[in-house]
Amino acid sequence: MEQRIRLMKEDLNIANLHDLTTILDKISHERIDRNLIEQYIDMLLTIRVSKFNDTELQSQLEHKIDTLNIYRITLQRLNNTFSDIILKKKQEIYSGQTVKDLHQPKYKLSDLEEILGKTRQTLNNWTKSGALKSHDVEGRAKFVLESDLKAKYREIHEKELLIDDEFRNKYEYKI
Repeated sequence: MEQRIRLMKEDLNIANLHDLTTILDKISHERIDRNLIEQYIDMLLTIRVSKFNDTELQSQLEHKIDTLNIYRITLQRLNNTFSDIILKKKQEIYSGQTVKDLHQPKYKLSDLEEILGKTRQTLNNWTKSGALKSHDVEGRAKFVLESDLKAKYREIHEKELLIDDEFRNKYEYKI
């Protein structure tokens, strides 16, 4: 493949061939049909070199470009999803939070308004910025672990939050 690319570059002397091969390498690592990509590059090079105005060739090229754009968008979405998952897992690992930590008592953000004495908007801002760790389970309310609630309470009120059975019965979020 590298020989073929070198030969095309020498024979056709196209400045953007490097960009095309870079894209080809990136996409080929994602297991997209290599033949489709090669056909796209071949048609693009044919059009550039011969400067065809053939409408059939143009429509084929446009179809291939549309297909590649669909692949590109799908790969971006997958990459973003996997990046988010990996980032969350890294944060859990670096913060010392393990899966067993999620078994501790949990509290809804709506209840934290009353417990911490802050508005929902403030709580949302804190969760977005990372100043208050929150978790969510699809289809359920966002929640905060008891250890994070205690730490935030201590930070705000400069005293410990006393949590007893009565407190848990009133506020604990059962998933």
